[in-house]
Amino acid sequence: MARIKKNVLSISFFQGWVRAFKLDKSGNEKSWSANDKVNSLEEIREVLKEAVQATDSRGSYASIVLNHDLLRHKTIDTPPMSSKNIRVYLTRKVDQFKEFDGEAAFCYTKRSTKDKTHVSINYIPLSFINDLKQACMDAGLFLMQIVPFIRVREQQFQGLAIGDHEAAIIIVMMYDKVSLLIGNNSGTVFSDRRLHIDLENDEDIERMAKEVKRSILHNKQQFGEIVVLVKLSEQFTKTVFTSFNKNMDIPVEWLPPTPHRFFWNSENLKIPFSDKANLLLGKSRNEVMLRRYTRPAVVLVLVFFVGSIFASVIIECLLYKERNLFIKNNPQITKLMNSRKLLLERKAKIDQLRYTVKVMNDERMPPVPGWFLAYLCKKMPNGLILTKTQVLHKENTTWEVLIEGISKNGNSKMTGKLRLLCNDLQNGPFKMRVNNDWYGNWVKQLRDGGLHGNGMSNFSVSGVIQ
Repeated sequence: MARIKKNVLSISFFQGWVRAFKLDKSGNEKSWSANDKVNSLEEIREVLKEAVQATDSRGSYASIVLNHDLLRHKTIDTPPMSSKNIRVYLTRKVDQFKEFDGEAAFCYTKRSTKDKTHVSINYIPLSFINDLKQACMDAGLFLMQIVPFIRVREQQFQGLAIGDHEAAIIIVMMYDKVSLLIGNNSGTVFSDRRLHIDLENDEDIERMAKEVKRSILHNKQQFGEIVVLVKLSEQFTKTVFTSFNKNMDIPVEWLPPTPHRFFWNSENLKIPFSDKANLLLGKSRNEVMLRRYTRPAVVLVLVFFVGSIFASVIIECLLYKERNLFIKNNPQITKLMNSRKLLLERKAKIDQLRYTVKVMNDERMPPVPGWFLAYLCKKMPNGLILTKTQVLHKENTTWEVLIEGISKNGNSKMTGKLRLLCNDLQNGPFKMRVNNDWYGNWVKQLRDGGLHGNGMSNFSVSGVIQ
């Protein structure tokens, strides 16, 4: 159940007895009760006018909770189906059930189980609903909801301490009639019977107990739900309670008393407008929706329109200020733009020079051969004569070196001078990695006779500079 609706006149119409209740936005309650029972449409129209005047509700929405002789209730089981299909199915069923001529207005609530759906249907002649709607309009009310009283009773069944597949029967006094309601704790009401009983007559009390037993047996046969509890309302006397305890073979208990005279009215205000237990046709409900949301929509449109105008004025003011500021600062802006252009051109030239320097540094080969030859001439020992020096660039920073020559000195002196030269090349600034095979090659030349006739010998040193 939703929170209680405010500024809505709740009208209870029970067997011709009318009560009205309203809760305004500040929480103040206004109520009114008819002194006499109403029987005709004209009387209904007059009491509604009195209720509107007493509760200051002219122009308000109205919601009616209804208990009337023309209102009928039926519970059936249906297979699972969509809301659209079940509406069509129930329309055909109501046409079969109704005992009056003309079109019927109906509403339903459903409770689904594993393999079937319990559907509780309330139906009434559509002409009576239209008369109520017209009476409300004549009284200055806009009818938004007509709720069968059983919809409120469903809440009481949901609070009962009974098990699954078990049911209870609630027996209440509804003015001059006794109402027998059978339902389960899911809120499904299986049957609604009304009896004319004289509670001062012991025979009538016993007859009521028998009718209760018949209703319990019929419910078991029809729906398979076993009634395990009887609840009596506080309107009955202890004599009735004692008689039921004597005649019933299941527990009999008292219902909790209703909190106030306008219990039905306040409970009616807790049922939301979107609830399916509404006897008004869909067309009428759409009119209610249109009426409810037209005013907020108009207000939103007006707010949007005024807001748009206000925003346009603000934007124009800002643009006007910006144009004036631009005109005022235009000379300074032009000067800054020219300075920026010059700086960008200068930056482009500097970037081009940096790029040129970088390319030259990356592509120009360092003059390692010249540096190495100068160093070699400085470090070449006396007595060694160069005949060939070769410095070749291979890859990255690698250079291959080949030094060839002859010596006029003896073999031992040449060996010492070559060792000195190799040591200078290895430990000097070029850090040349010398191939130490030069000594073995020289020994091989001695053995093979690879010496000049004048006593000179050849030597060859190779290595790598990183």
